[in-house]
Amino acid sequence: MKPDSWKRLHAQLARCCEALFRANALEVVEAGPVEHVGPYAQSIVSVIGFSGEQLSGSLALLLPPSVVERSHPLRETGPLDAAARHDWAGEVGNQLLGRLKNRLLSYGIVLQMATPMTFSGREVFGAGERHEGFVCLRFRAGDDAFDVVFDGAAQVDIALDADKEQPGADVEESTILMF
Repeated sequence: MKPDSWKRLHAQLARCCEALFRANALEVVEAGPVEHVGPYAQSIVSVIGFSGEQLSGSLALLLPPSVVERSHPLRETGPLDAAARHDWAGEVGNQLLGRLKNRLLSYGIVLQMATPMTFSGREVFGAGERHEGFVCLRFRAGDDAFDVVFDGAAQVDIALDADKEQPGADVEESTILMF
């Protein structure tokens, strides 16, 4: 995939992330791509893989517990335990990749999603091999910061043409579409 197509995919990912958190009553703003993932003092990490004939890779979110709690659907019912925070962090990763998957359909790219997994730790940072589509996007939610890490590899030459973009393509989860 050409660099401009990767940039277009990364921009789509950023828009999906902002829309997802907005739908969950949390305003987030992209602070831009950063070279290094983390480290954060405490993070809940959600990782989900994807594959397809054209594109494969993984998506990871490094979320402070406060962002998970502030965006959780049951945030107003009382304190959340660790299991509820991890469950929601996994669901956020699943929904974010699902939104990106829906946007990529307009380019003819079909992805299959794996099951997300979550874990937490102190001083979490990313390291390892990076593929051609790697980006770490930093977001701000008030005083909190978090990273969305996309690492993708194209199996074939894909062109994400601007004329195929659908700016209003965000469909909230649990929306029924009639064809």
